[in-house]
Amino acid sequence: MALPVAPPAVFEAGTTVAFTQPAVGSAFGAVSVSDGWGVTWHLRRLDGTDDADVAGVADGDGWTVTLTAANSALLTVGGYRWAIRAVKAAETVTLSAGTVTVSPNLADTDADVRTWEETTLAVVEAALAGTIEGEVKLYMIAGRQVQTFSPDELMKMRAQLRAQVRAQRSGSAFGSVAVRFCR
Repeated sequence: MALPVAPPAVFEAGTTVAFTQPAVGSAFGAVSVSDGWGVTWHLRRLDGTDDADVAGVADGDGWTVTLTAANSALLTVGGYRWAIRAVKAAETVTLSAGTVTVSPNLADTDADVRTWEETTLAVVEAALAGTIEGEVKLYMIAGRQVQTFSPDELMKMRAQLRAQVRAQRSGSAFGSVAVRFCR
């Protein structure tokens, strides 16, 4: 079985991720093993709390990049930006870049496998259940400010989140477009 030629869009923590990076042309000429280039897959968590750097191994004139199961298990679940960079002496070229989501390890029985939308829906529903008559929208205590959503705002969020969760579970295209209220 041939390896894919790009990192996946999603992978599960605790699993092996492997792909190939073929030789390519660039403004610096050929970017290949035979021309003395090396590649590294850089992963940076969107919130800046986690990272990984995986060096490619020469494979013909390109590279195979492998993130081991042990190393992927160390990554925090969530979104990451990635870039594949080639380096030769003082030259550095970004060959490709994108985003990847690290999902929970399903072998971990304590893993919370809910999507962001499912988790947020539970929070919104809990807030709706705790809403009282005569709500306070904003208050300040000892210089700290707290602002809440109105029941109408919460119901609108709940409706959107329910639609997104339904779409994700059914596999529809709408499920891949995420509307984020806050993070």
